[in-house]
Amino acid sequence: MIYSGVVGKIGETRTDNEFEIQTSLTDADLKSIFPDIVLNLNGKTLHVKVPLNITAEKFITELIQKGGTVHYFRDISSSTRRLFND
Repeated sequence: MIYSGVVGKIGETRTDNEFEIQTSLTDADLKSIFPDIVLNLNGKTLHVKVPLNITAEKFITELIQKGGTVHYFRDISSSTRRLFND
């Protein structure tokens, strides 16, 4: 991907939110909580794409309510990190 705009504008036109996580929940668990989820293992972390209406707060809350432990979380929805995922 090539990007030649203002760094602060990365993610403004995104069509989904993306999180980088490590959790005790399985892929199947995550898909049962969020049916529209897209999962991609990237090293030791899982990259998760969800619809825009799923905020970081809602995502973490749902994981915890389902009994999951969140070991690591980063919201990369508007991060340059996204430029290296596709």
